[in-house]
Amino acid sequence: MALKSRDKHFRLPKISLLDYKTLEMDRVLTMLFARIHHKGEDSRLFKKDTKIDTFEAHFLSQPDRFKDFDKYPDITRGWLETHLLDLVNRGKAGKEAVAAPRPLHGYTYRFRNPSHCRDYGAAQHVYETLWHARNDLGKRAIAGMKAFFFEGVDPNTQQEDSSIMVDVETQALMS
Repeated sequence: MALKSRDKHFRLPKISLLDYKTLEMDRVLTMLFARIHHKGEDSRLFKKDTKIDTFEAHFLSQPDRFKDFDKYPDITRGWLETHLLDLVNRGKAGKEAVAAPRPLHGYTYRFRNPSHCRDYGAAQHVYETLWHARNDLGKRAIAGMKAFFFEGVDPNTQQEDSSIMVDVETQALMS
């Protein structure tokens, strides 16, 4: 059911942390990763102008990690557009931009474009709801999500742990 304009005019911060807007769940999850990693705090980033070309150049510049990606740059770009990146204004020449990588790993929040990747308070609402759940069940859920989504990274050094096998998309994001 679509929201009407009268539903969007009011924000009720004492009742809910959510703005009444249509949400993209990939962006909510990306912002939730920042809260999980920073123990409830949001991650502050300056505006980044991340483009598909930036990600493509990164992968093509590492032939030892991404074997044969440089032989097929058009396939690499297509893979980035369809599987790895969340795009806004998809297909519109000159307006297409990267909102963030798809939320496949916990560190995707570090590569988001804050002006395009907005969750309108939903990640904070989810985190607060979990944090204040009864019998510490929510805190255990947050710890489980952190263990699952931040897999492949040593929690003490924040460095990639090469002993853990991950899929190619997660490896791409971790690099």
